[in-house]
Amino acid sequence: MRIAGSEYLKLFSNKIFLICIIAFFCADSLFFVMLQSSDYENSAISSDVGAYEQLIRECNDAEDKNAFFESKNTEIQIAQILLHNGNADEYKEKYPKLYDNAAGLDLNDDELFNRSVMLSNIQAQLSHIDSYEEFISNMKSRAEQQSSFSIFAEPDSFSFRNIEKTPVDFAEVKGVKPILGNNKAVEAATSYEVSSYILLIIVLLVNILMFSVEREKELYILVRSTAKGRLQTIACKLLVVLSVTAVVSLLFYASNIMMAGTVYGFGDLSRPVQSSKLFLNCALNVTMLEYLILWVLGKTLLLCSLSMLTAFLFVVIKSSAKTYLILASALIFEFSCFIFIDGSSVLASLKFINIFYLISGNNIFGCYQNVNIFSQPINIITVFIGLAIALSVVGVLGAALAFSRLSQHNGKLVLLDRLMSRLGRFKKINGSVRIYSGEAYKHYKTSFALVAVIILVALGFVSYNDDLSIIFISPQESAYDTYMQTLEGELDEEKYDFIESERAYFDELTREAEELSADTTISAEEKTNRLNTIDGILSIRGMAFEDICAQLEYVNGKAELTGEKPALVNEVVNKRLTMDTFREWEYFALLLAVVIFCTSNILAIEYKTSMVNLISANKHGKARLLIIKLLTVLITTVISYILIYLPYMLNFIKTFGTASFDLPLAYSRNFSALTSGITVGGYILALGFVHLLAAVGTTTLVYLLSYIFKNQFVTMIISSGLLLIPCVVFIDNNKIRMVSAFSNNAQTAVIGIITAVCLLIIAVSALIIFVPKRKSTKFII
Repeated sequence: MRIAGSEYLKLFSNKIFLICIIAFFCADSLFFVMLQSSDYENSAISSDVGAYEQLIRECNDAEDKNAFFESKNTEIQIAQILLHNGNADEYKEKYPKLYDNAAGLDLNDDELFNRSVMLSNIQAQLSHIDSYEEFISNMKSRAEQQSSFSIFAEPDSFSFRNIEKTPVDFAEVKGVKPILGNNKAVEAATSYEVSSYILLIIVLLVNILMFSVEREKELYILVRSTAKGRLQTIACKLLVVLSVTAVVSLLFYASNIMMAGTVYGFGDLSRPVQSSKLFLNCALNVTMLEYLILWVLGKTLLLCSLSMLTAFLFVVIKSSAKTYLILASALIFEFSCFIFIDGSSVLASLKFINIFYLISGNNIFGCYQNVNIFSQPINIITVFIGLAIALSVVGVLGAALAFSRLSQHNGKLVLLDRLMSRLGRFKKINGSVRIYSGEAYKHYKTSFALVAVIILVALGFVSYNDDLSIIFISPQESAYDTYMQTLEGELDEEKYDFIESERAYFDELTREAEELSADTTISAEEKTNRLNTIDGILSIRGMAFEDICAQLEYVNGKAELTGEKPALVNEVVNKRLTMDTFREWEYFALLLAVVIFCTSNILAIEYKTSMVNLISANKHGKARLLIIKLLTVLITTVISYILIYLPYMLNFIKTFGTASFDLPLAYSRNFSALTSGITVGGYILALGFVHLLAAVGTTTLVYLLSYIFKNQFVTMIISSGLLLIPCVVFIDNNKIRMVSAFSNNAQTAVIGIITAVCLLIIAVSALIIFVPKRKSTKFII
């Protein structure tokens, strides 16, 4: 117990560990709140949980559900009319009771909208509840129907056995009756994935501090030579890793559940979990509360087993760098399988027996899934339990045996050292006294920043040569683009004349079609052919021209508002440039990953080699060094930014030209709320400025973390947890984008806030790094 106590003391007396736990916990809570508030339905329900639950109770009590929704929607409609001093006498005479109820509602426009959103949510729940019994009862007939297809009919195949097994497994929930209620807390807590990814980082951090740090300090030689220095020591270390992982996991998941309950209310947790549409495919006969317990225990068990496997790798592999490389390669492989392998593929087992699949959302207990194991359909819960036990056993026994039997000292490669020594005689030494040359050499070669730049050059080449040609989703869209090749730009007399001539042409076609329909002098076949031809023109070019006319009407109204000259924008092309929210976030996430990778080692390398003591002894040595190092990583950030963003922009200009760059962005109907006269080109420059400023702020923050922690991998872990993981998690959330700021006419405030935050980060980092005079330059982890 004394050994275990000392291991706990070493871990919790480490400032890095405590700072990381607190920072990750705060960031996790912040991301949870941000994610919930970004969804309009969640925001509507959380704004008045009492009203939402009251509507649920009233709906449950109502005998005629359709009449209930009709009356409630009418109440909201009357309340909106009364709010704006409209005439609701017709409703007063026809629905006196509903009128009185609406008159008693003291709600503004937003609150009335929230009520309608609540009603839509309840109506969707009822639709799910009404269809659930049919979904379960028809499962067997669907299975028999699928078995009749030849591709599923082989008795020894996985597909055939899976089809037969599914109705049997769902027989357990055949008598389950879903109940209408407040499901939001359970859905929000179990669907939130940021905590799981942060906990993966914490598992890695705990193992680094428990194993890697002691090996790098060469303490294992002393520890292993004591009377109880082997088996008991590794047992205590594994106990600490396991217990800390379990406690921290329970803390994070429990806090998310409590926050969700605080925001949305828990509702009745004794209802079947199938009451929520999210768990439609759950084959477990459990209540909401029982599911929450299973969910937390399952996630915690998975993380504990992964922590044991990670401990085994840190013990059996004597080089920390090799361990990091193996872990990174394994995670990249797992993530690639999870993303790119289709669920129906022959390699689908690699997708489901996967860390990222098991740790994401409700994939273990909330979603029924069978895995192909030697053509046998094995349920994902069985696979998960077996995998967790196997990883734990391998981790514990492997770590214990390796620590007890193998040397933990990383020996030198004598033959390789002799070979390099002989080759070094023929190498010419090229020296330099310039600080930047030395820092650039260390940064780009020793820290592998050059590798990142080379990879970005390759990606930039691919991006520049990518085919950006638009694949039209309809003939009408193609006809619209053809019109825009003539009409895009400022409207002049020639373009107005063209529009009028086209309008006259389609009017003539319409009259011709009417005359043909009434003409009895021509044959029926000829009439049909000519009418079909006219109808084809009207349905394709005619509809495209109607869209042009609608856009022209919109542009004229917008021109009066902004004071700009009327102009038409090719919305098909413009949407490709301005509304691609996934590309915007993907590029920024890639830039953050490069910044974190290239900046984390910029100061850590000096502390790792103890060169900082020599540098600090020179006059102005440390301050000048810090400035040069910061400039070095900032130059890398700018280079990376150019390599990521510029090739796509050049490719776009090469493909579509710059005709729309001088046109007001507000002339695109996707930005109808925009009142500014900013052009499309100005919008692109604004986005570029914001992304570059954010990248510079990120570089400064990572530089500060490298200065504080003086360890490359700790800096990378903390930076990834605070910056990169949220970017990856929010990559599918289109509302958290600069596009949304412009489309909602909030660009000035958003750009101002981002600029202020980035400048604050830069200023605070500069103060912490350059102002204090620290007596000691050695920070011991």
